[in-house]
Amino acid sequence: MRELILFSIDKNNFAIELDKIKRIVQAEITTPVAGSAEEIEGVFTFENDVIKVLNFRQMINLPAHGSELKELFPRLKADHEDWVTELENAVSNNTTFRKELSPYDCELGQWMGSFNSYDSKISAIMDELFTKHAYFHGEANKILREAQHDKEKAQVMILKNVKPLEQEIKYLLDDLLTHSHLIANSMQKFLILDGETLFAVRIDDIDDIVSIEESDLQVSNDIEDDSDIKFDGIFEYKDLLVNLIQSINLPTARSI
Repeated sequence: MRELILFSIDKNNFAIELDKIKRIVQAEITTPVAGSAEEIEGVFTFENDVIKVLNFRQMINLPAHGSELKELFPRLKADHEDWVTELENAVSNNTTFRKELSPYDCELGQWMGSFNSYDSKISAIMDELFTKHAYFHGEANKILREAQHDKEKAQVMILKNVKPLEQEIKYLLDDLLTHSHLIANSMQKFLILDGETLFAVRIDDIDDIVSIEESDLQVSNDIEDDSDIKFDGIFEYKDLLVNLIQSINLPTARSI
């Protein structure tokens, strides 16, 4: 029986044996080291040791996690602009409002529900955003009820109540965007690997701890080892194919 940690990088699923991991800690900002391979993003201090951090996304040729956030926040702003336009049309034209009435159902609400920050600055922004966003969606219910009796009053409510909240939400999303590196750290983890040389690997998320039999493991020709990551094969977990990592090595300066 093999005990494994499952983790994800974007939409890719990986596993590594528990006994190869010394500790799992919250990701943090690293200090770059001149002359390192490009997969080594920097160093951080762990239990009085300065250890190198490998960026797993970099190793498998995926963009940095922060780049996804830079796409997310502008999209969330545009979504709420569309939301207001839809509300205005529903009131003016007496049509059905097709957007989310609950603040938990839109993409921003779902993202906030799945995100926990370990940074006090980000937490403060998130608390304010959560409150403003709840008021924003809550106004739609009042306005749509009012529109059934007084369309002009409902339009004034959009102008005075909803539009200012929309702007405040945009400002807060812009604020989050400027701190995307802190958000990425709050969402990611460091796997500290226990070997001859102690080092860490930055990953997106821990998904589960599982046990598999040796017979569950399949050889796959689709997996290509490189000099730094070796694979044992693949196995299926909850309808997902998971790549089992045999070993990760610190890259040499070939990547400079």
